[in-house]
Amino acid sequence: MPVLASIFEDSEDEAYALLGVDLVGDATTPETIELLKDNTRKFSKSVTITTNEIIRKQLIEGTKKNETISEISNRIEDTFTGIKKTKADLIARTESARIAGAGTEQAFIDSGVVEGKQWVAEPTACEFCSALDGVTASLGENFYNKGDTITGVDGGTYTFDYDELPYQPVHPNCRCSIVPILIKT
Repeated sequence: MPVLASIFEDSEDEAYALLGVDLVGDATTPETIELLKDNTRKFSKSVTITTNEIIRKQLIEGTKKNETISEISNRIEDTFTGIKKTKADLIARTESARIAGAGTEQAFIDSGVVEGKQWVAEPTACEFCSALDGVTASLGENFYNKGDTITGVDGGTYTFDYDELPYQPVHPNCRCSIVPILIKT
């Protein structure tokens, strides 16, 4: 939680600086604490489900091959050794992006000078992020809701089954961002 709170506050501070607003990031509000807790619970549940599926597949494969308990144990260990670093990087990047997006949007809301947000796909974005490039939404609103499906620029489809999409990431390793739509004066 302290690391997530720090990421949230850093993202707020960067957005405030971009907007020229004299505010400081604050991850101690009840709403922010609840957001961080909810994100942690959802992420933990997802990792547990994925981990259980990996173990289940290895148990089935080892049983089909009549492997001993020791051989199945080695099979599972080898599987996790091979994915440990890659998976850790993916999780860190994706969950940091999610919290950074939340902090950025909160700063937009708190600033008083922003009326909306716009999706910006990174240059090598996937077909789904590319389809979102330039799409706008009101502050506090989602680009897509959980269960919605987007059609990518290449015709593929992606269903938002993990969560709604108020800000990045669309998917693991997503490197897109949101930018402010300023109130016209």
